[in-house]
Amino acid sequence: MHLRRIVVTAAVLFAPVSVFAARTDTWDFTGSKVPGSWDGRGWTSATPTEQGLHIITGDGGNMTRPTEWTEPVDAIRLVFGAREGVDGYFVWHRRDAGPTDFLQIPFRIDPGNPSVVTLDPASAGQWDPLADVIGISLPANTEVTLQEMSFSRPDAAEKITGAWKSFWMFDTFKNTSVNFLWGPVLRFSPTDAASLFGNGPPMGWSANRVFYAVLAAGGTLLFFLRGTLRRRFGARGPFLAFAVLSGALWIVYDLRMGAEFFSYALDDVRTYFSQPATARRFRSFDTFYADVALGKDLLQRDPAYAFLFPEGSPLPTRARYLTYPSIPITADEGVQESAKTWLVFRRPDVTVGNDNVLRQDGKELARGGGVVRRFDDTSFIYQIP
Repeated sequence: MHLRRIVVTAAVLFAPVSVFAARTDTWDFTGSKVPGSWDGRGWTSATPTEQGLHIITGDGGNMTRPTEWTEPVDAIRLVFGAREGVDGYFVWHRRDAGPTDFLQIPFRIDPGNPSVVTLDPASAGQWDPLADVIGISLPANTEVTLQEMSFSRPDAAEKITGAWKSFWMFDTFKNTSVNFLWGPVLRFSPTDAASLFGNGPPMGWSANRVFYAVLAAGGTLLFFLRGTLRRRFGARGPFLAFAVLSGALWIVYDLRMGAEFFSYALDDVRTYFSQPATARRFRSFDTFYADVALGKDLLQRDPAYAFLFPEGSPLPTRARYLTYPSIPITADEGVQESAKTWLVFRRPDVTVGNDNVLRQDGKELARGGGVVRRFDDTSFIYQIP
């Protein structure tokens, strides 16, 4: 009787691990092929080439096609070629939804050829494994080459392996980590850390669902075995057994989160503290800390300096702290043209020509000085004597 209860409990716990054979369908766009009938909207061009479907977007848009799937899909793999990073969406239509009601999952195309994107659509919620229409959506001013789309149904072993690997995948330390420490996330299809944590909240099962299920199953089992436990360990036997189970799960959880914190420290040692001053990269700030340290004497020459940086980044507050008492002036804070010193970081649109004039997209910002310290092609300090 007890054995049957254990079997039923295990079946409930591992219900997501479907016992289906693995199968993969691939749509190949290389060799100037376009598999299926696609409906494209809003893009400047989508040209079949030997390397794949070359997509250029003046405005945001999408392309969709009917799937004609006869078997459910749990995992999706997209292969692109891209010179710059792009944020896009995988879109799908549920069979029971209205004709214009599409759902979407964000993804990130990193620079590279190939650049592989792996998706676990079931983790997003409302996924239809037999969706009748799917596609991709890309923002304005994008240029990528779509090489391949593949759709698969992992078997039971692959799902278990995927969940185990994703449990031990760590996020990278970012500005938002103090507020959003996601913890272990489970995906039941092959994935990597970039696709798991690359776009806001990770999509997947919180490992807490499994921990709570194990606690509930363990508590239920101990309830039925309470008589045996009391005879062997006394009246407190069932409670002690439940405490041991809870403690064991806590230790596993603590090891997992401790390992993540330790990985942050190891990454800092590997990319910053163990590197020479000119090659140090600090977390999501790239080489900013190292560049400011190398140019601090120049930036502190005057009470203030102009600062050009990637739009939307939190670097001004960092610069204010690192170069105090000198204050960075951003375009939103005041007139930069009067500044004698300019810190330019990761701005390929800002250049200094042979005439030593500082320009942004051809517009003159300052003249009469020159580059006094260059960190790379897009980062330097320009100073007027």
